[in-house]
Amino acid sequence: MNDFQLRQEAVRITQEVLSRAAAKGHATERVVRPRCLVERHPSQGDLSNVPDGTVLITMASGVAAELAKLGLREPVSLTQLKGLWWVAQVDAAHIYRFMEYGGAYCTVAASTHQLVHEYSFGYCSLVQGPFETAEQARQAIPPSKRTG
Repeated sequence: MNDFQLRQEAVRITQEVLSRAAAKGHATERVVRPRCLVERHPSQGDLSNVPDGTVLITMASGVAAELAKLGLREPVSLTQLKGLWWVAQVDAAHIYRFMEYGGAYCTVAASTHQLVHEYSFGYCSLVQGPFETAEQARQAIPPSKRTG
């Protein structure tokens, strides 16, 4: 084969490999960084056992005490807390699309799933929980802080 034919064959093989990878969903998979609950910010505590790239969500001391009753100590991975509900302060931009991140926060009842996939891209802090149901979490929000 001459040089031109080799280049054409290389392009064809590359396109075929890329097409196969895209067909299997490799190009569209979403990577979710690990999320861990911590009582203190990294600058205030030793978090050397937290993997690099982990999203840290702060929790109130009451939440940490409840998790300690379950035998969990910080950092607590949210993967261990599936199906639970929380009272969280989250960036208002998650709820009100016209707001910029960092402008305000709202108090919401949030599931662990929502913490991982919706609310941890801006400010997020757990103030109460865990709760077994969404209704328990909603009832725990003080009336003055309820939205909608």
